[in-house]
Amino acid sequence: MYKAVLFDFDGVILQSMPVHARLWQEILAREYDLKITARDIYLDEGRTTDAVAEIIFQKYGRSISAADAHKIAEQKQAAYFNAEKPEIYPEIPGILQFLKKKHVQTAVVTGTRRANVDRALPPVLQPYFDEFITAEKYQNGKPHPEPFLNGAKFLGLKPDECIVVENAPLGVMAAKNAGTYVIAVCTTLAPQDLREADEIVPDFESLLEQFHVIF
Repeated sequence: MYKAVLFDFDGVILQSMPVHARLWQEILAREYDLKITARDIYLDEGRTTDAVAEIIFQKYGRSISAADAHKIAEQKQAAYFNAEKPEIYPEIPGILQFLKKKHVQTAVVTGTRRANVDRALPPVLQPYFDEFITAEKYQNGKPHPEPFLNGAKFLGLKPDECIVVENAPLGVMAAKNAGTYVIAVCTTLAPQDLREADEIVPDFESLLEQFHVIF
């Protein structure tokens, strides 16, 4: 029996991935003459910001030190704080209210920092989450299972008692490696990119319908 739902944040709770992709593209083109696509960012979503910088440079055959990757990550973080604030997906409040009514625990499990979550998540929604597992709460980011293992642990549950909602391949991989049941929602990528998930739903209406079946 499932007792909790662990939500990724960017691209699942928050309509933020286009903003993240645009900022990465602007910074890397301006500072490093490196042109990337939004899909590059969507496929690597879930990693910590430092790790994204390192992976992108490797993908395009460029070398980068850990210090420079961290510098880029800090530039990206500052740019995100100064950018327009993305909106919550409109179906999320109803989904959270349903889960609360059913006494299902919930947590955010994300590669982003807690400051980004606090900036974007309306105060009225924060009490609906029992835990926030942000980048500060683990050593190994997605696709390593540690974020989702910690999510289950902080809720006092076993991983196989948790459902994960993800929108990115690395998040799906991390959740599967942790031993959770994974539902992927196609907010940023196509079903074929998320095929390792246990279930794939096209939108949040379908996700809520599935929750009605499960809970």
